[in-house]
Amino acid sequence: MQLTKITYAQIKGATVSVLDYGADPTGVADSTAAITSALAAVVASGAPGVVTVPAGTYKCTSTITVDVSMVRLVGQYATLSFATAAASIVAIQVTSSTTATIFNQSPSGIEGLVLVGPNTGTASVAIDFDATAPYNIAYSSFENIAIFNFYNGLTFHDNVYLVSFSGMNIRVDGACLTDFTGLTNAGERMAFVNSTFSGAQYALICENPNSTWEFANCSFDCALVEIYVRGGATISCTNCHFEYYGNALDADWNTSSNPSVNFFGCRFIQRDLQSSIPNFYCKTGTRLTIIGGQIDTFAATTTNISMASTAKLTYINAIRDTSGGTVDTLNDCSSVYIPLLNSGDNTVINYGSTINGVISRSFNATISAGGTTTVTTQSFVYGIVMIAIGATVDTVGQVKGLYLATGSNSVTTVTAIANVTVTVVSTTGVITVTNSTGQNMIGTGFITSAPG
Repeated sequence: MQLTKITYAQIKGATVSVLDYGADPTGVADSTAAITSALAAVVASGAPGVVTVPAGTYKCTSTITVDVSMVRLVGQYATLSFATAAASIVAIQVTSSTTATIFNQSPSGIEGLVLVGPNTGTASVAIDFDATAPYNIAYSSFENIAIFNFYNGLTFHDNVYLVSFSGMNIRVDGACLTDFTGLTNAGERMAFVNSTFSGAQYALICENPNSTWEFANCSFDCALVEIYVRGGATISCTNCHFEYYGNALDADWNTSSNPSVNFFGCRFIQRDLQSSIPNFYCKTGTRLTIIGGQIDTFAATTTNISMASTAKLTYINAIRDTSGGTVDTLNDCSSVYIPLLNSGDNTVINYGSTINGVISRSFNATISAGGTTTVTTQSFVYGIVMIAIGATVDTVGQVKGLYLATGSNSVTTVTAIANVTVTVVSTTGVITVTNSTGQNMIGTGFITSAPG
């Protein structure tokens, strides 16, 4: 019996292969039209569907548009090669054509592809995201995509938000991720996990003040600047690895909004050890938080953290390798909280002329009952001094063993608790701690100073 050939559009919701539309997996013939036709067939059917790209290399010479309100493009060990395309090629244009499924686009997106660019010029883009109102690119996911030989990796425009990325491997010359200024309805919770950004001048350029970028378990490798942010975006990195030739962060305000950048448990390595370039360069209004993790800097004159006068810094228990010495230049930072820098850290901290916050220096001390120890810090800021040796926290969150001395530049008046006397000998940072009676006190403490 002779079978009747039917088209994809006659079977709504069926999976279609680009091979059915004449794509060439050997990479000889141009497959752009075939891939475009397969995608268009799904859209024309009126029902969301999947387009597969079987294993092979497919030559592409012009932009391929993927409507993520209707399609998920799935590669099966497939490479889309734009090596012979124009130097200004946008390889894949992600867009949207319907509002009906705006809150149900999670099955949509792209996965399992290698995108190879023309490796020339300064204008090529691997994937661009842009939608025209009332349509939106949202709730879509992009997984296991490798991008090479483009100048730019992913670029983001209007009506793009709540997009998830996993297993991305982006190695380009210009910027791995670019989030432009002046966008509409864009930037909410852009999330990356288990991804790598390497070889570029910038890993992330963020100029959209409304954006929230989240990175978890990602690697930022060998960029000149890893994160470049202008304006009020919020950027959070958790358990990420940073290696860079210039800055891990270059942040500044933009017209009226201030950026907030947060690092939790991250590792930082400055490879070029340029003394004039700080690891963290925080300009006007920047809010920087570093909690845990490790910062490796080995050049003797390398600036670790440079803060403008209107910037704010929170630095908690992050370990720094100071085998060559580092300098923290806080430049009159308006609010600083740095408890428990690693003990034995002899790095000079230049506080600036005024600190309207809290500065801490760590030290080790053992004080027997009735004994005395002297603690010397690199510098001393007038005001309140707190010493905690062997401090513990009980079940209701109260700190035990916290002692307070008050006064101005020369502190001699002491309020002692639990048989400990604290005396500031001079403003050079020499502090004497006396355990007059009671238990033996052993542990790492910290010295905290702020205006009185």
